[in-house]
Amino acid sequence: MKLSYVPFLVVMIFIFVSCSSSGISEEERTLEALAQYSSSEQTASKMDSSGKLSSSSVVPSSNTIKPRESEVSKVAPTPTSVSVAGIENSRDEDHMMNARNLLQQGLAEEAIEELENAILKDPDNLEAYAGKVEIRLGIGDLDSALVELNLAIEKFQELAGNSDKIYQHLKYLYVVKAQSHEQLNQLEESESSYDDLVRIAPEDSIGYSGRAWIKFKLGELEDSTEDFEKSLTIDSSNVMNLYFATFPYLYLGDYERVIELTNKIIDLDPLHGNAYSRKGLANSGLGEYNLALQNLNKAIEIHSDRSNYYMERSFVYEALENSELADKDRNIACKLHEQFGGLDNPMLCLSAPTP
Repeated sequence: MKLSYVPFLVVMIFIFVSCSSSGISEEERTLEALAQYSSSEQTASKMDSSGKLSSSSVVPSSNTIKPRESEVSKVAPTPTSVSVAGIENSRDEDHMMNARNLLQQGLAEEAIEELENAILKDPDNLEAYAGKVEIRLGIGDLDSALVELNLAIEKFQELAGNSDKIYQHLKYLYVVKAQSHEQLNQLEESESSYDDLVRIAPEDSIGYSGRAWIKFKLGELEDSTEDFEKSLTIDSSNVMNLYFATFPYLYLGDYERVIELTNKIIDLDPLHGNAYSRKGLANSGLGEYNLALQNLNKAIEIHSDRSNYYMERSFVYEALENSELADKDRNIACKLHEQFGGLDNPMLCLSAPTP
């Protein structure tokens, strides 16, 4: 199979990105796809006879979760490839070198054959197991990647023993497995993989936070908050987990807890636009519309090109019965959406005033 892009190196294995406030990328912490959470059915039901959104649309009113197809879990960040540090090099350098060369030529299937030959020669070649996983993921073959992941996990478990390095990589393989199931919308299987991760590493927050996100997508809101709270007990300064923990609480109508969480985020990262946006939604849910405007204004000050912020502020203006400013913000939101996307429900723009 010939690839059209520069391939990954076979000697790489997966490790997740640190969730500390200093290590979170802008993409991860402000993922636009997750900032909008009202389904088109919910939005349609909130339209009044004039075609505008009623003030009740400021916050979600349904506990039925319908995640967007574009949603990607960032609670357990997409693993990044790193060398298999601390794991003994393979005794079969010939097959490994051949696999690297083939992969550099874009010949993925041929590279996998070489890795399988390396495993036949050395059944404990962890590097080869990890390489097959990575190639399958790199070409987007998630179903085959899951087969390889199960084989790799079994072998890593067998050889882990007292090796902390192998144990650490084993944990990362479980994260990759859980995320692969999620991308295939196999949420129960993803939750099961996080169950396994929690079982072998109860001291790590990533298993709880990843499982919490899956439970949220399954609509298990109370269980989701319990797991998020466990993850925050382990790591209370994890900005990403603090942010995603606001999702189930917002749906449950626990706006006070949303405000507590967003305050912690802002203390750790004063330029976290989505935290101000989320805090504004919670203010709206409490009827604190002036505070909601202050927080949404701050979000827009930080990121003036984000359509969802303007649309959220338009909802607040609607609640304050200021239709002129509501229409203005909705118009800006729709223009930004035309340029950059970001609105979950473009149908909202059908009622936007034309300039």
